[in-house]
Amino acid sequence: EFIVHDNSPDKYFSKLNYLEVLRRRTEKYGKQKLFCLWITYVPFVCLVKAEAVKELLVERRMLEKSLLYKWFKPILGCGLFTSGVAKWKQRKKLLASCFHLDVLRGFLSVFNEQSRKLVEFFQEETTKDFTYIETPVTLTTLDIICGR
Repeated sequence: EFIVHDNSPDKYFSKLNYLEVLRRRTEKYGKQKLFCLWITYVPFVCLVKAEAVKELLVERRMLEKSLLYKWFKPILGCGLFTSGVAKWKQRKKLLASCFHLDVLRGFLSVFNEQSRKLVEFFQEETTKDFTYIETPVTLTTLDIICGR
């Protein structure tokens, strides 16, 4: 499957096209641990199952990010996913205790409630041609963190 770039004035076109191809591939290969998506001459290994993510995270030589992570920064910002090894290791140690399973279990009801609200918001937005999702996702994240 080829990803075609049109000379579209819409700056989100190529990102949406990539996400649509990724969504279709995930549906097709979702029962496997991972699959490869080629964008031009660059292979992207997409991890689908938790076991594949775990194997990647325990392998120390896989910590360094490729230059292609620059593509994700406009979408995801500068966080653990897009940061370099030094910052990632430092922040991982700080966050590990916060995301312990026992701590997360206490937030399950809050997470479920806020997720339902976000889904309701998106259902109302489906009639529109475009929805800017950064603000509602950010507010939902803050509501979950604050335990509202």
